[in-house]
Amino acid sequence: MKKIILFIFLFTLLFTFSCKKKSDTPDKNQDKEPINDSNTNQDKEPQNDPVTELDIQLSKDYYVIGETLEFSSSTTTIDKINISFETPNILRLLDNGSYRVQRSGNYPITFTCSELNLTKTIDVNFYKNNFEIDTTSDYILKDDVCEIRIYSFDSIYEDKIEDFVLSIDKPSLASIDGYNIIGKDFGDVTVTLTSKLNPVVKSSHVIKICNPETDFMIKPHNGEKELCVGETLAIDFTLDYDITDFKWQTSNKEVIRFTKYDTALEITGIGVGTTYISCYLKNNPSIKASYYLKVNGFKDVDYIDKLIKLAYGEVGTWEGKDEYGNYNNVQKYGEWYNNNGEPWCATFVSWCWYHAGLSNDLLVKYQGCTAGMQWAHEHGIFHDIKGDYYEKEDYNPKSGDIVIFLSDGGSHTGIVGYSDDTYIYTIEGNRSNRVDIWRIPKNQSKITGYISPKYPEVETRIDQSWLKNEMKDGKYLWTDVTTGLSTL
Repeated sequence: MKKIILFIFLFTLLFTFSCKKKSDTPDKNQDKEPINDSNTNQDKEPQNDPVTELDIQLSKDYYVIGETLEFSSSTTTIDKINISFETPNILRLLDNGSYRVQRSGNYPITFTCSELNLTKTIDVNFYKNNFEIDTTSDYILKDDVCEIRIYSFDSIYEDKIEDFVLSIDKPSLASIDGYNIIGKDFGDVTVTLTSKLNPVVKSSHVIKICNPETDFMIKPHNGEKELCVGETLAIDFTLDYDITDFKWQTSNKEVIRFTKYDTALEITGIGVGTTYISCYLKNNPSIKASYYLKVNGFKDVDYIDKLIKLAYGEVGTWEGKDEYGNYNNVQKYGEWYNNNGEPWCATFVSWCWYHAGLSNDLLVKYQGCTAGMQWAHEHGIFHDIKGDYYEKEDYNPKSGDIVIFLSDGGSHTGIVGYSDDTYIYTIEGNRSNRVDIWRIPKNQSKITGYISPKYPEVETRIDQSWLKNEMKDGKYLWTDVTTGLSTL
């Protein structure tokens, strides 16, 4: 009996111990999350694709000289990027590691990260930080208006004057009206244009408000700032100077021409564009002045009439004499041509052509008659009525033609003022040592031919028959030349 009780006790004890041990052993799957493929790499580092391009972002679309080239990169830090460029002196490396713009233009800039072995090249625009201010005049009177302009937009980012703010340093001397300066009192005023897009971009210019009793200045007689091609403007100046005491210049010879500069100054528009006219006193260049003009459009000008009237105005001009009283071929036309002392008939024609505002594309500036004839033949505007040099032509001369005389090694030329059925009426220089009007038979053997320039078209040509007509006193303007060239 005791043995049975002991057996039951041991069995109970063993069973209890076994259950406790089993309960203390954790289940391998206890508290385990269900398997989910999306979470298997939750705590691992992301595996990115290799970087193949260097990202560079410039801080601005453009830079001006003096500014710092600023950029950023999402690829790496800026200190790991080097800059290089082929054209020298575009950028300057500063002590702080930044780059300053030194040269205007469009240049390729290369950014390199050696650590990643990556490179990127970008074309970057660099512009100037200053420019030239243009004015209609640097010298104005009280109550006069001076227009402010910009000389050129080529080197700056801004493309119109409205991109700038105009300011002055002395409001007591001048006022601002748009982009105009109006003189209020005598003195120097500094005007400044500052870019609205970038305040670093600015330029200044000095304008003088003049006292006409003490300061020298020039301006058009009628106050106009613009003229047309073919139109003539008279220029006035202050102070009591002789106009011949000055050297006169233009910044663009294709736009205007000085067509009178002896007793008065006149300019003529010869091409569309803008230009300065300027002058300085020959014996004192510090006395100087300038004025800005614009030539636009074409005036309906009868250049034949202009040429003939100009040549007629020279009638009565004689060449000089030497110490013995002999004529010496010295006259103003030769001085202009820089061949004074030489035969001057062709020089006179060239002088008249130039000062009428006519283009050298229509008639060459010539000194030798043969050279002028050859040029005209090459350009298809010479008519050889005798056939001595080129193919003979039947040609009836007209006003504005240039007549050529060639005979026995001698030569002569002049301007045809008018032509009728029997005669040509010419204005010539160096016939009988002077400028005069001559009537010559059209069949005279000394006439070789005519140059017929292609004058600009005009709606109505002015009749030039006044050259041949009898005057009120019963006389004529012309002198008759019936045979040969005896009056040369």
